[in-house]
Amino acid sequence: AYSELGRQIAKNGPVTFVSYSESGMRNLLSRPFLGIEAITSDLDDVIRFCLKNSKALCGKPEPDIYLAGVSAGGGASAAVSGRYPQIKKLLLISYSPEYRVDFIEKALSLYDGELYAFHCKDDPVIPYSFSQELEYIASRAKSISINISDTGGHGENITEDLYLSSLFS
Repeated sequence: AYSELGRQIAKNGPVTFVSYSESGMRNLLSRPFLGIEAITSDLDDVIRFCLKNSKALCGKPEPDIYLAGVSAGGGASAAVSGRYPQIKKLLLISYSPEYRVDFIEKALSLYDGELYAFHCKDDPVIPYSFSQELEYIASRAKSISINISDTGGHGENITEDLYLSSLFS
C-alpha cells in the first residue's frame, strides 16, 4: 500500500516518502509502548528534519506534506496537524485520540488542510465514533471526508484503493 501511495503522490512532482513506525522502533529498541506523547514527539522530530532538509530531500524549499497514521499513529498525526501549515492532507485510519487527549483536539481545531478518515464499525480496538467526531473537532479543515465501513477490523483490512481513490481524485 505504501509504494502505491508514494507513486500517487509523486505524480505531482518530486517527493520524498518518509515512513515511521513506533512499533518497529519499539521492537528494535526492546521498549514498551510509550504512549501518544512519545509518538508525537518522534513525529515532530521527523517533520522538522524533513522541513529543514526539504531542498535536499525533494528539491523544494517549502514542500507540501501529506501525513497519514493508523490507530495511535493517527492520533499522533492529528496532534501535529495544526502545527505545520505545510501539512496539506491528513489521512487518519482507525484514528485513536487515546482517551481524547486535549492537545489532539486543539491541534485538529487549528488544522486547515484536507482531512480524510477511515474507520470500521467492527473495529475491536477503537470505537468508530471517534472518527465520526472529527467533523466537529476539525472545524477549520478545508474539506473533510469520513468513510465508515461495516467491516475491516482495526484498519488492517481497509483496502488501499479505498483511501487512494479519495486522496487523489
